[in-house]
Amino acid sequence: MAKQEDNFVRVGPAWVDREAVGLAARLPLRSVREALSVPIGEPLDKPGLDRWRRRSRVVLQDEAGQERVVYVKRFAGLPLGAQIERMRLGAWGHGTAWVEWN
Repeated sequence: MAKQEDNFVRVGPAWVDREAVGLAARLPLRSVREALSVPIGEPLDKPGLDRWRRRSRVVLQDEAGQERVVYVKRFAGLPLGAQIERMRLGAWGHGTAWVEWN
């Protein structure tokens, strides 16, 4: 059985499910700055979600023209407490998204 990491590939600064690489290329994000700042899709706000965490539901068309739904999670402007917690968990070389994924 493949490890969880084997199911993902690095695409620029992000980790993307291997099966979704083609869909990720269709996202209207061309830089890290855009990935963290440009609003895309339908915001999925919920009570209690920290302001530095954003989630969006984006509908894209795959190579066959079929609609597919992609969920994009972004973490920007982390407060010091969240950064300290990440370090406490031993994830010095990883971002908050990596910690959540693991």
